[in-house]
Amino acid sequence: ANDFTGDGWLTDNDDTTCNPSSTQSVTVTLDTPIPLTWVRLVVRDPENLNQIQLSYQSSPSSTNMTCGDLGTAEVNDKTLDIKCATADPVSAVIIDGFGATGLCTLYISGGRNVALKQTAGQSSRFTSDRYYAGYAVDGTLPSKDNAFSRTTCTHTNINQADPGWWVVTFSQPVDVTWFL
Repeated sequence: ANDFTGDGWLTDNDDTTCNPSSTQSVTVTLDTPIPLTWVRLVVRDPENLNQIQLSYQSSPSSTNMTCGDLGTAEVNDKTLDIKCATADPVSAVIIDGFGATGLCTLYISGGRNVALKQTAGQSSRFTSDRYYAGYAVDGTLPSKDNAFSRTTCTHTNINQADPGWWVVTFSQPVDVTWFL
């Protein structure tokens, strides 16, 4: 999720709606700061790809920082992936330069969900036929009407003398940079 002041062209999931103004700076403030791994930019014109600078802020109103180990990969003539791995959480992503005038889409990635479809376990269940540990890693999202659905969430028993626990076992070693 993000906080972007504008008319929606950047957040409408449409690569054909682009920056309608001549502004050369676009800032997206994240609701929840996350460590970055990469961003994807989609621009209106191919010449815009080479005229963009990426920076970030580690906290609101902090100094803009650049990526130390910047790497780029051109996906097609209008799409560029930029590797920008940060150890610390990022609160805002900034796109500067003439290329920002043709910016259409910005995807911000904190990585991939390495727990998805892995084996999960827990100390107990809140009720015997609901809230299985595997529900937390099955990839099913709750509906907007039922955010705490018994078939999409896990929950340990609240009447235990010992604190409950939940665990995920990975099929191979993984590097975890953050979790929620």
